[in-house]
Amino acid sequence: MKAIYFHIQNITSVKREDIPDNLEAVQKGLEKIFGEGAKVIETAIIRSLCQKLGIHPIEDRDKSFVEKINAAVKAAAIKSESSDL
Repeated sequence: MKAIYFHIQNITSVKREDIPDNLEAVQKGLEKIFGEGAKVIETAIIRSLCQKLGIHPIEDRDKSFVEKINAAVKAAAIKSESSDL
């Protein structure tokens, strides 16, 4: 992962701590680094995020990487709100 962060920062100038605010740039950086293989990396990132958030992975092929990240964050917030009741 450190190598990916390094290359993302070199390609996009996005630092690791700024990734959540620059998802589109990160997606483009992954595409530049890995080409079509970026989809595999994006899927792994989504699955890891969903696991950490305690939700089911977003598998909608019609959604972009950024849309899936945003949907996962929203689903986690809804889950958190419902468990607080």
